[in-house]
Amino acid sequence: MDCVNYQTIDFFAVFSRRLNLSLLAFSQTISRPKIIDCVIIKLGGSILSCKEGGLNIDIIRSFASELAKYRQKVLLVHGGGVFTKRVLIKHDVQSDFLTAEQINIVNEIRKSVVDLNTSLINILKELGLHCISVSPRSVVISRNGAIIGTKSIADVIKNILGNDEIPVLYGDVIDDNVKDYYFCGSDQIVSWLTENLRPKSVLFLTDVDGVYETYPPTSDMIKPLSILTMDLLERIKREYRVGYGEMYDKLKHAIKCASYADTCRIINGKVNGNLIGTLSGQIETGTRVLSGFINGNNSDRASNS
Repeated sequence: MDCVNYQTIDFFAVFSRRLNLSLLAFSQTISRPKIIDCVIIKLGGSILSCKEGGLNIDIIRSFASELAKYRQKVLLVHGGGVFTKRVLIKHDVQSDFLTAEQINIVNEIRKSVVDLNTSLINILKELGLHCISVSPRSVVISRNGAIIGTKSIADVIKNILGNDEIPVLYGDVIDDNVKDYYFCGSDQIVSWLTENLRPKSVLFLTDVDGVYETYPPTSDMIKPLSILTMDLLERIKREYRVGYGEMYDKLKHAIKCASYADTCRIINGKVNGNLIGTLSGQIETGTRVLSGFINGNNSDRASNS
């Protein structure tokens, strides 16, 4: 009977997976046609706000000082953090859709995100960044939860960037032509902007070092995944599930971004130097997001070199 060398088979399986990952990563270094040559940065609500309910001033100041060192065009989108969540919890809102009868809740959510956006922009302006707020509900509507534009968002963004200013958008309640109102999260806005603007790169700033198998990560998970693909995300959700309801949807939007930007990465926005180091290409940290599908295990871990 012939002997089967399972060690050799395992070697070739691992080699094949790593080769496929390398080819996929290389294919996504090829520059895509850009409508606007800029970088989109998503500032997560988890680092923007404190759990107690206020703004995380120190983190915002650190973010602004690093961003000020970057001389290329930037578009900023931020989450709502606890400012939005406390309104949703207060009214026990369980759906992304709201009806005309819930207009008081709609207005309360809108006020919370506008107040947050105004406070953030005021701080950024104090630190020398020229920012312009762009209300999502003024430029987009949705159809049954899918964003559609009301005017050329590219023209709006181009005009602001052309004046060397930073457009700042945020998650918001927008009009929906099927179900009255739709709470459009900042991650969905980022993916929609990426599809329509084709930026150079997209950065998601979070309060952890990247993407982990569970969310929040457990104490034994020292390093995040180095690369995230759609099939890996599906497997993680299927096998681990822990906390991956809302996070799964967020990461799907990040994977969509990778289809339209040259690079997409999820990094820790609380670590000094991560932002400017990643923007300048001096460091590679966090989890790189790829748009393709690669079957295999999740043994690849971030080297954080």
